Amino acid sequence: MLESDGRRDQLRILLYLLTAGLVFLVLGVGAHHYFGSTGLTVVDLTVSAILTAALVILYFRQTTILESQHDLLAQELNREARQQHTETLRERVRLWHGNPDREQPDDPLDHSGLNIPAVNRASFESAPNGSYAVSFPEEISFQVIPYQLDGDRYLEDLLQNHAPDLRETKEEIEQLQEDFVALREDFLKSFDADIVRETEDYTLESAGYFDRWMFDFLVRLEREDEMDFEGIRERVRTQIERGNTRFESDDHQIWISADLGGGRSMAVYSATLDEGAVEEGDVEELREYESEVEDETLDVLNEVVDRLETNHPYEQVVKAADVLDTAESAIDELEKLLLEYDGRPIYPGDCKYLEEARISSN
Repeated sequence: MLESDGRRDQLRILLYLLTAGLVFLVLGVGAHHYFGSTGLTVVDLTVSAILTAALVILYFRQTTILESQHDLLAQELNREARQQHTETLRERVRLWHGNPDREQPDDPLDHSGLNIPAVNRASFESAPNGSYAVSFPEEISFQVIPYQLDGDRYLEDLLQNHAPDLRETKEEIEQLQEDFVALREDFLKSFDADIVRETEDYTLESAGYFDRWMFDFLVRLEREDEMDFEGIRERVRTQIERGNTRFESDDHQIWISADLGGGRSMAVYSATLDEGAVEEGDVEELREYESEVEDETLDVLNEVVDRLETNHPYEQVVKAADVLDTAESAIDELEKLLLEYDGRPIYPGDCKYLEEARISSN
């Protein structure tokens, strides 16, 4: 467009020069006729001045056109560099989301195919960490970004320079998870609803995961409308019946585990037999107590739930449930932002990569 405009201006100037030349030719003839050689000299000087001015105008116009063309070229190259950088960042966005095209995941157990964290009924679930071992989310370092993007420099560039809203949402989720863990730890330190029961042959007492087990039930009670204490009693019984029993003959112990689903079970109560009740190392004698210990454990757990109902609500549990609700909304927002950035044609913001690729217009 600029080039065609420039050609028209040049033709216009040439037309003006030809017209002026004809005018001055006529004036020169007239001046020579009336004034002689003196008139021609004045005309010559005037013509030279006009021609010089015309050449200056023509040169200035040509220079302006060239500068405009250079600016356009620089802008186009910089636009292409930004587009290429956007595509590089978009790859990270798609990997972080995990399933932006809403395709059916390859893993039949994974109904979402997402690579973002999640909120379960009573806990956080980290983004995929690359470990396929059966473990609890809390036993690994919680992360909002999947392991494939750990330390990725372009993702860091995206968060720092091109997507501040993504960075803020990521940091919000991380802070909410820390708040939840702090509330849970505070609850576990002060929780004393477990019951120790002594019989003629053994002592029944809570095991390591008992407090956490009760915490999860109480959080679900706060978050699920259909959950009540009768429901907790039913789930306690079901998980104990579906759980497994472990024997440690050398220590004369029977461990009662609750089935937590997903192939996971944790010891919630244990029975330590008195010395002389069984011979050391005799597992079969321990097995004779299995049914009795399990029934006794269920009876004790019913009393525990009664205590929970009496002391309900627990301040830390109520706050923890609120944190999970807030985190659930924040994770939804994270997914929406990732989908939004996946659809953006160009990412805003500057960074060192664009600075290195930038073409100056000077």
